[in-house]
Amino acid sequence: TLDKHPSDKSARKLPGVKEVVPRIATNPQQFAEVIGEVAPGFTTNKSGVGDVSLQKGHMDRSTVVRTHPVTQNEPCVLFGTFEIPSGRKTWLLVDVAHHPDGNWRFEVKGNGKKLLSEDIGGPASRGWQSFRIDLSKFAGESVKLQLENHATGWKNEYGYWGGARVVSE
Repeated sequence: TLDKHPSDKSARKLPGVKEVVPRIATNPQQFAEVIGEVAPGFTTNKSGVGDVSLQKGHMDRSTVVRTHPVTQNEPCVLFGTFEIPSGRKTWLLVDVAHHPDGNWRFEVKGNGKKLLSEDIGGPASRGWQSFRIDLSKFAGESVKLQLENHATGWKNEYGYWGGARVVSE
């Protein structure tokens, strides 16, 4: 149930391979374990309303993590550092959704540079949204990825995370 051979130190658990036990993490020391259920290698230092919550499902998707911006001006930031191999195409794959009565802005940064900014939810919502972000420009480097759950109007701005992982071909 790892994404690589167990002897590989960079091997991470695949999300969704065991029964989900819903829980809310209020202690930052627990955040990595909860977030790792859907986004191996990512954690956060803090989250807003409801802390970090592992849920059995949301919008017909099983095993999701819920976060919330810390304040109106401070996002909840999931972060992790990943080695990007040389000579291979590498992508960040992320699935996100919104609260039925809310929306939020999803931003992705690589080593501090904005790679994506997208509104999630709202009247034209498509439910779950999947993103494929090219990380090949970081080939041969270590990249710190930040996945940010930003406030947009301060109403039900829960970010739902169905998965986040780095893949290479």
